[in-house]
Amino acid sequence: PGQFVDYSCEGGKRMSARAAGDASTVRVRFEGGYELDRKSAGVYEADGWRLTGQGGTLDLAHNGKVVAKGCKPA
Repeated sequence: PGQFVDYSCEGGKRMSARAAGDASTVRVRFEGGYELDRKSAGVYEADGWRLTGQGGTLDLAHNGKVVAKGCKPA
């Protein structure tokens, strides 16, 4: 919480994410910056973006299309 973590994703893609201290939001940097709100455990969404976490990896989707998959801390 509070610091950006760099992630390496499938296909050589990269992103960064920073969780708020209370886990209510996540700030994502991927082709721009986005503030996503917590919707449920491991799911954050806003403005067509959706970040999901499971099994130690993150997936980022925009408007239903996965744009970064299998992201792990770099």
